[in-house]
Amino acid sequence: MFRLSTVLISTLSLLRLANGYDLLKTYAGDGFFNEWNFMDDWDHWTLGDIQYVPQSAAGNLTGVNPNSGGVIIRMDDFTTVAWDGKRNSIRLEGKQIFNSTNAVLVFDVLHVPIGCSVWGALWSKSAVSQWPEGGEVDIMEAVNKMPTNQMALHTDTACAVPRDNPGQTGTPNGNFLDCQIQRNADGTYSNTAGCAVLDSNPASYQDFASNQGGVWVTEYSAQAIKIWFFSRPNVPDALKSANSLDTTTLGTPTALFAQSATCDMAKALRPQHMVITLTACGSWAGLNDTIQATCGPLTTKSCYEQYLHDPNNYHDAYFEIASVKIFGDQTTLLENSTALVEGGNTPTGATPSQSGSTRSSNTRTTSATGTSTSTRNDAWALKLAALTPWSLVLGALTVFFAL
Repeated sequence: MFRLSTVLISTLSLLRLANGYDLLKTYAGDGFFNEWNFMDDWDHWTLGDIQYVPQSAAGNLTGVNPNSGGVIIRMDDFTTVAWDGKRNSIRLEGKQIFNSTNAVLVFDVLHVPIGCSVWGALWSKSAVSQWPEGGEVDIMEAVNKMPTNQMALHTDTACAVPRDNPGQTGTPNGNFLDCQIQRNADGTYSNTAGCAVLDSNPASYQDFASNQGGVWVTEYSAQAIKIWFFSRPNVPDALKSANSLDTTTLGTPTALFAQSATCDMAKALRPQHMVITLTACGSWAGLNDTIQATCGPLTTKSCYEQYLHDPNNYHDAYFEIASVKIFGDQTTLLENSTALVEGGNTPTGATPSQSGSTRSSNTRTTSATGTSTSTRNDAWALKLAALTPWSLVLGALTVFFAL
């Protein structure tokens, strides 16, 4: 009887995990920045006219709002930039590596960057290999004054998803069939837009602040990548103070990138870490057609000349984040390291042929500390990914019947 009750309790616990995730980690308040690496380089990732500064030089570009408790990550909006100079900003890359087939990220955000030439993103990329290897997931990404948020999946392996997708409320933007970034013979990349989905809700970007912000939920599993967005008035009770989360209660996702015969989702992504970027102009926001679509035609030769020098263009170029949470189980959090692969690429809505970028700087093979991490956790992560809740349940039942 003892063995029967033990096995049944374990099985029921695993059944709960099959439909839900436990809260594992929360980033908020004064301790928020301890969990991130600050990049110290110009924005060679997207050719933005930005100098990313280290934490020691961040000053008032980072902090905590004393009224809301939200974490502030902002672009310099007080300095007149001299000709040929760059505006200071922040790029954060998370220290925590997580299992790309068993995790849920929840970004509770109060304000997102907006304005002509502005490009902000909340996303994840491979923590164990150089971009585009290991893929990336764009959770929140928008430029200039575009109406709504764009989400996307980028892979370095073959991955095609259907254009007509009744399993999501968002609409495909451009070529939704092919998520694979192609490396060309000359070292450049094509199809860097990946599989993109536009939210239909203006509260996801243009009206974000007037709706007091909102929450993005991203589920990483071997079956699909799902992204939900909820504006503040519509945030489900399950997200407000949850120590566990059942994503089946969240309804139809805004974006769905599902496992199929043409996309092996379990292989599409390698272990990931979170990234927060805030740049200006560059290979998407700075394109003439992109700017003209929401900010009117350029009256000067470039985005740089028209916008970058004047700090008054950047008063709304900041994130305010109430919290970031990671949900999962004992297989979700992998090695926590400050020696992650540096580089990656901020998700881009333009191909290199439009921007003229070769992205050669993305081929570096050293981490932030100068050591390679290209094989870190790969074998271990694949073993963990195989331990799905259902396989564990079956194992428990097998043990029971063998008793």
